[in-house]
Amino acid sequence: MQNLNKGISLVEALVGIALMLVVFVSFVGFLNAGIKIVGVSSAKVGAVALANEQMEKIRNLPYAEVGTVGGIPSGNVPQNISSVLNGINYTIRTLIQYVDDPADGEGAEDENGITADYKRVKVEVGWEGKNFTNPLVFVSDVMPKGMETNAGDGTLKINVFDAAISPVVSADVHIENSELVPSVSVDVFTNSQGKVVFPGAPTAASYKITVTKTGHSSAQTYDVTPENPNPQPGHLTILEGETTEASFSIDLVSTKTVKTFEATTTLPLIPFHMRGEKIIGKDIDNEPIYKYSHDLLSGGDGAKEIFNLEWDNYLLTIDGPSTGYDISEICPFQPFNILPDTNNTTDIILFPHVTNTFLVSVKDGSGNFIPGASARLYKTGYDKTVDSSATCGQSFFSPLSASASYTLEVTKTGYQNFSLSNISISGQSNMEINLSPL
Repeated sequence: MQNLNKGISLVEALVGIALMLVVFVSFVGFLNAGIKIVGVSSAKVGAVALANEQMEKIRNLPYAEVGTVGGIPSGNVPQNISSVLNGINYTIRTLIQYVDDPADGEGAEDENGITADYKRVKVEVGWEGKNFTNPLVFVSDVMPKGMETNAGDGTLKINVFDAAISPVVSADVHIENSELVPSVSVDVFTNSQGKVVFPGAPTAASYKITVTKTGHSSAQTYDVTPENPNPQPGHLTILEGETTEASFSIDLVSTKTVKTFEATTTLPLIPFHMRGEKIIGKDIDNEPIYKYSHDLLSGGDGAKEIFNLEWDNYLLTIDGPSTGYDISEICPFQPFNILPDTNNTTDIILFPHVTNTFLVSVKDGSGNFIPGASARLYKTGYDKTVDSSATCGQSFFSPLSASASYTLEVTKTGYQNFSLSNISISGQSNMEINLSPL
């Protein structure tokens, strides 16, 4: 008689287990998603409650007391508060500003000369958590019960733009003035036009401004110090009934790699100095104080990476007597321009130091180097011709005697000839020549 009680095969068992696992994993995924949704929803409910509570506290204040500690207007409301609700850590940021209502004219056009028409309260509530992206933002206007009263104050306006003169949005503008009573220390972010406006700013000198944004260069006003007696720009002054306006430029930072060679061989551990052209003031001798000016050292592999450089023109120098080397070629020729958000390299070819040298760079009208141009340098007792290099179009003359009577002639087929007399050479001299095509 045939046995009807067949067992389950191993394959069938494995398939069944696999199906159960798929169902289980899907269930767990839906469960986790549900938990996340509930968690985010619960966090938002808490954030709304905290924002409403903060707003209600501010609305119940007398109009004259509606302001933040260190803010413009000043008051007793903290700018930043930490709070824990239902086990969730929240941060509450409060910004209160005067508003210059266009209904009665703005700035100098204001009908009654008072630009602080009412106060705008902005409360941002954020919380910790991997699913949190943006804070909740509540905004409310608080009106004075009577006439506007801020006689004696002025308006502070800050513009922030980038290298292309486009507005920088969400840049952090820090405004500080410790000489006021109460003191001012407030941060506010630029709007879609790259602007920050503070009507009702107390009249005073020494408003310190610092502008920053993640991944960008920074800009600021500077103190008067013995080292920098003439800062550019200095701190701002707010005058009664007037608008003080200042502009600052920031942009994405860049990286420069400097490599040092002797002929084609890497030359390690060479000290060099690099500075930009932007200045932050002038010293007592009226000499410029550069924003970027640093002594650096190439690494054991002859390379040095320099980070967080802002866009500018930079000049690189090497002290021949102390290093034993002079620059015989530098590519690109300097001063070299660094654009925002770039990563580029400068190669320096070094030659044993002598007292006087002359480096000539030959370019066309578009700024491209011209290889193989014939550069002749001569005076009484000296006459030498050096073709410009194939790499960066430069000709190097060494050693030379100090003199102001050198003549330089540069020729290249297809270009107009160049000639210049009475060239003065002393120390490590250089010149950039532009040849015009025929």
